[in-house]
Amino acid sequence: MEETKFFSKGINFYFWLTLVFSGFFLSCFLWETKVELKVKEEPFEKDLKINLDTRVEKIFFNLDILPSEIKKKEEKKENDITLSSLVNEKGESLVFKKEDLEELIKFKIKSLIGEEKIFLGREFEKQEIKVEEKDENFLWANIEIKIKGRLIPNYELEEIKEELIFKKEEEVNEVLNELPDLLEFRISIWPKFLKRLPIFKERIKISIST
Repeated sequence: MEETKFFSKGINFYFWLTLVFSGFFLSCFLWETKVELKVKEEPFEKDLKINLDTRVEKIFFNLDILPSEIKKKEEKKENDITLSSLVNEKGESLVFKKEDLEELIKFKIKSLIGEEKIFLGREFEKQEIKVEEKDENFLWANIEIKIKGRLIPNYELEEIKEELIFKKEEEVNEVLNELPDLLEFRISIWPKFLKRLPIFKERIKISIST
């Protein structure tokens, strides 16, 4: 009888131990925190001067030069850009590639705003292109591009998550209050009885709004 009782107690112990560990791992799996950051935004508007030149074959970033070609209508490809004022009476166009233009714009903008800012939505919102000057034989043309968008702080979200792992809410407040251009924030921990952030950064979700 005593052996049976001892055996029964052992089963109960392992049962409760299994239950506790199962509850712990289930809590870890369900444990989630949402961090909502409201940040300051600022308008960005800039006119960029870019030169189109048929005599070059690659982008010259520091000289703001894009390679271009003279093409007939039937020779144009889907990613070719042309402007109505760069079409002659023969139907030939001075064209340049969309990806080349975007690459040069990104290079120019990065030099203007640095690493601390990014565009809301990661891309500028609008661009307008007009021809300022052109060669009569379409060997070259100078264009102006107006860039518009909204800038927000460029937070390293993965690094922020690393800092927030398993911190209490008051400790999280201290970390977030150090972020530049932060207007306000809200933290939602679930399940609510857990008073710390998750131990896995993948369970911390950060969203940004303005």
